[in-house]
Amino acid sequence: MTTTLLLMMVMAMAQTQTVSEILQAKYSGNNARVEELLKTGITLNIFEAAATGQTTRVRELVAADPALVNAYAPDGFFPLALAVFFGNKATAEVLLDAGADVNQQSRESMRIRALQSAAAARRLDLAEMLLARGANPNVRAEGGFTPLHGAALSGQVDLALLLLKHGADVNAKDDSGSTPLAHAVKGKHEAMVDFLRQRGGV
Repeated sequence: MTTTLLLMMVMAMAQTQTVSEILQAKYSGNNARVEELLKTGITLNIFEAAATGQTTRVRELVAADPALVNAYAPDGFFPLALAVFFGNKATAEVLLDAGADVNQQSRESMRIRALQSAAAARRLDLAEMLLARGANPNVRAEGGFTPLHGAALSGQVDLALLLLKHGADVNAKDDSGSTPLAHAVKGKHEAMVDFLRQRGGV
């Protein structure tokens, strides 16, 4: 893994040509355009509403069609991961309350879950919420990358502590054989290196 999960997710999103204009704007960080489009009163689908944090619209959509909570967008992402990645906590809570699968995996190249979206977005509060709702702390993305690998590579000690408290494997190996400690060393995060070593990381 040569870059952060955040950058890889943004790149994966930016490369898709199969989503609407408002999602393209959201994926590229063009929030001004997102706001312009929202002000037109356009009718949002579940993916657009989740990504832009339109919680009322999400609630309406899943009430009308409960299956939408675990639906896949043309680019392979799903509502909960989109809501979490873009920091829309209230929207994520509505989706979970409506039966969203907390361990659902995307169908795009990264193969991520919502917990990995929270790690990529550096949202400890959302990671905590997902774990409390039953998220598996040892889920693997493409390359065998776990949430703890992501926390280690990005130096998020608070997230690493939370993951370990919920049963994350401190010495999980990705497909290249690297442990979270190895990623912390690679990222030159000394506090993380010390933290993991104190907890049995090798």
